[in-house]
Amino acid sequence: MIDKRLEQVSHRRAPVDEAMALVERYRRRQASWNVKPFHAWYQREGGKRSYTWVKNQLQEAGVVQKAPGQGKRRTRAAGPGMML
Repeated sequence: MIDKRLEQVSHRRAPVDEAMALVERYRRRQASWNVKPFHAWYQREGGKRSYTWVKNQLQEAGVVQKAPGQGKRRTRAAGPGMML
C-alpha cells in the first residue's frame, strides 16, 4: 500500500511566486526594517498572510537573522536539607 497523502501539496500552501515577491519587496525597499514594521506595512498594502509566515519566509531566504537563543539556565540554589 502506498500512502499518497504524503506526496500531495497542501491546498492551503502559499504560491511560490507570492513568497518570492515578498522577499524581493523586502530586499528592494525595506531591507533595514525589522519584521514587525514590515509586516504592518505588508498588511496595509493588502497582504493577507500572518506575521509568522512573513517572518519564516524572510528567515528562510536569509534576509533576516533569527533571534539569538536564550542563555543557559542557572543551576538551582542549594536549599536547606538538599544533598550537595
